[in-house]
Amino acid sequence: MQDMYGMEYSRDGMASIHVATAQNLPLRVQRLVQISHALLEVRTFNKVSMTPLMVAAANGAHDSFHTLVGLGANLRAQSGTGMSVVSYAATRGHTSIALSLLGNGEMDIMQELLEQLQRPMSNTEKTNCFKVLAGVTQAIAAEPTDRYSHGRSKSEHLRALGVVSAIDDLLKKVTSEESSWESPAQHLMQAITHLAEEVCSDIVTNSDILRTLVGIMQKCDEPSTCITVIHTLKAMIKRDPSACFQIVSMNAPLVMMDAMRKHRSESFLVAAIGCMEISTSRPEVARALYKSGVLSGLAGMVGSPHLPPNVSSSLLNTVENIVTCLEEARKEAVSLGVVQALLGMLHTERVNRIGRILGLLHTLCLGKEDGADVLRGSPHTISQLVGLMRHTISPTSVQQGSFELLWCVAGGGEGERRALAGLVGARCLSSMLDRGAEGLQGKVLDSLLLLAPPVHGVQQEILEAGCVHSLVKIINQASCSKPSCNVMCALRVLETLSCAMAMRPNRKFQQLAEKLGAWRCLLKLYSMTSDKDIQAQILCTLSASSVGNPALKQLLLNDPRFELSQVASSMVAMETDHVGTVSRALCYQLYNSSDLQGWLAERGGLPYAPFEARQRSQDRAERARASFEAVVMAKLFTDRDGMSVTVEGIKSLSLLLVEVEEEGEGDLQVLIGSLVCALLRTGDGLGSAFLSLGVARPLVAMLLEPPHDGSLKTSALALCLLSRLPRGTRVVMKYGRRAPYLVPLIQRYSPTYPLSQGFWEDWTQYCKDHPKAAAKQARLTKMTVISSLYSDAKLFGKSLVHLHPHPQSHRHTRPQPHQSNVKVEESPALTDPGEGQEEEEEEPRISCGVPLHQTKGFVMSKSRAAVVKLPSIMQPNV
Repeated sequence: MQDMYGMEYSRDGMASIHVATAQNLPLRVQRLVQISHALLEVRTFNKVSMTPLMVAAANGAHDSFHTLVGLGANLRAQSGTGMSVVSYAATRGHTSIALSLLGNGEMDIMQELLEQLQRPMSNTEKTNCFKVLAGVTQAIAAEPTDRYSHGRSKSEHLRALGVVSAIDDLLKKVTSEESSWESPAQHLMQAITHLAEEVCSDIVTNSDILRTLVGIMQKCDEPSTCITVIHTLKAMIKRDPSACFQIVSMNAPLVMMDAMRKHRSESFLVAAIGCMEISTSRPEVARALYKSGVLSGLAGMVGSPHLPPNVSSSLLNTVENIVTCLEEARKEAVSLGVVQALLGMLHTERVNRIGRILGLLHTLCLGKEDGADVLRGSPHTISQLVGLMRHTISPTSVQQGSFELLWCVAGGGEGERRALAGLVGARCLSSMLDRGAEGLQGKVLDSLLLLAPPVHGVQQEILEAGCVHSLVKIINQASCSKPSCNVMCALRVLETLSCAMAMRPNRKFQQLAEKLGAWRCLLKLYSMTSDKDIQAQILCTLSASSVGNPALKQLLLNDPRFELSQVASSMVAMETDHVGTVSRALCYQLYNSSDLQGWLAERGGLPYAPFEARQRSQDRAERARASFEAVVMAKLFTDRDGMSVTVEGIKSLSLLLVEVEEEGEGDLQVLIGSLVCALLRTGDGLGSAFLSLGVARPLVAMLLEPPHDGSLKTSALALCLLSRLPRGTRVVMKYGRRAPYLVPLIQRYSPTYPLSQGFWEDWTQYCKDHPKAAAKQARLTKMTVISSLYSDAKLFGKSLVHLHPHPQSHRHTRPQPHQSNVKVEESPALTDPGEGQEEEEEEPRISCGVPLHQTKGFVMSKSRAAVVKLPSIMQPNV
């Protein structure tokens, strides 16, 4: 078949160049054009009348297409049916052909596509065209320059073409059809997703697009289409935060929740929860989502075993974002059972995914109600959290999250928090102190402050764990910048560690602190800070460390900033809080130092008014400290007689000791008993005054019926010191004859200060004269006692079960517990321990791996055993 010019055509009206182009033979096409350049624009011999370039675009012949373009083929030509090269590429779905024309300045591909979309097409052609539109918009959005925009910015170019309104009309038209609309709609939504990178504000302003998208998600039964809708919404939320409010106002979150119930595919859950997670990252959006009622649906999904791990993590983030913004949201989440669901996840999830659970639990427990109470009712969970903190392979985030959660659950009670600190252990606290944030450091420092008093017997463990190095590091960092609130607590911990029982110096701490340069750091911080509270606490810490340390004491005396007479005279004008700290510092320096007291008396002495005001305090602990300090410095007061001050102070301490013994307050017993022991160590004849005031009776009662082992050690030490007086020997003998087991208890719990030689001679003779008494001592071996760390703890005491032990490779492995009421090996009651014996106390050990409900408390090692609630021997005439 030939045309009027003699051109040969096939039966379907195609010339040889058309056939070569359709078969994607670029070399043959090039040779034909070289023979006759007119072949570039030759048309098919039929009513369609297509050029070779149109044939290449329609057939997806990429090589032939690029060859024809390079040879100069007309890009703007139209076929006999009015279709362009771009139209053929779009309706056949050849995106790469259309993309190759983007950089050509002769035509605007986007405009061509929009014009083609207005023409009638079959569903297949329409779908292909939408597919090409999505590809083109993606290419325009991804191009970092404006070379596809004909001299304008991309956003201006797209607005000028009216792309958003055109796609909005197309989306409405497609979704209004009865069938086969899902696939075209998906491609349109992909185009919207790409356009959101440039003209998101136009899409958000034109709320019809958002409403149409929400409607698609509501009525569509195909999960893939709903996933595309969610990705489109997510893209707009990322680009323009105001889109969140538009989407929430259209009830999109509730529609999404319904769709999640209908489509249970993993990919849909990932997309939906991920979209909510991104939305709730902004507090205002999280509040709007809560008000839309989406929290109940999310709460019901928490803890579901069918959720993939990545979906579960996004879900927890979303819930936490919502409950963090509003207190009522937190309460509703607790009432919906989120805490119980999280506890169930805590028992089943792997360690590396527990951090997210702990974060949400901590948020839910921060309120005043419900959340912490639910966790308090789960001893097994508390036991697991403690095990996570103490386990060596736990990630730092899990370890710190567990501690913060348990600290919140412990509440404001000092007893519970001290018990928690004892369960965690000094080594774990030291590691968190080094790696934790400032907020966590404050809690760890509070824990160390609760553990540091010598009566708890863990000072040695704190020193070996490296806590002193961490404390000095915090103080050193504060000396280089503005001191934080943690510095004050670190200074108080150092002060507490500096002294052992009864104001004895802690030699190991002093050596370690001097080796680490702690005193230089304190002096440097004192010079750099202007905070009066920190300066007063630095003075107090240095003074406490100077007890038994002549070098440090001389350093303080030579420093004009710490001149004692100047510090003493300034106490009158100080605030009440500063007075207590400075008075404590003076007491440390003047304790058992007659030379220094005489030196200060010659330079004006001390005013008594600050001490008198503190002795009237309602706080019995503060009253006891003020009385003790007044007795120590009684010779220095210029406005009161020293003898009357001493008598009043001793009388106040004696009455307070009787009062707290009757009430069974173990911590106050330890405090007041320690102050009494410190005064008895001065050797100033105060023991006789205490005996005259009947202090022996409450001390014996504390020893025989102790609230915890701290009372045992304090009362045993006080009775040993009293036994060194002639009258004290008779008093202790009197109580020993009434209760033969009293003397073995004193011997056991006061190895550093043994009973006097004179007492041992009298007691040995008494046992020889009364064999039954000696035999009774040997039989009294059933002993158990609770540690002072856990005496006031209910939650972290008897309720705990199954604490996980440390791995065997850990150097800090805790030993297995003793069973309740186990028999202790008999020790001779008449053995004189000898002078100068060093104190060897074991740390109270907590049951690891053994259910604590099988015991009646924390059972101590043999050296810490005490009598189990023996009948009282106190008589009115004693």
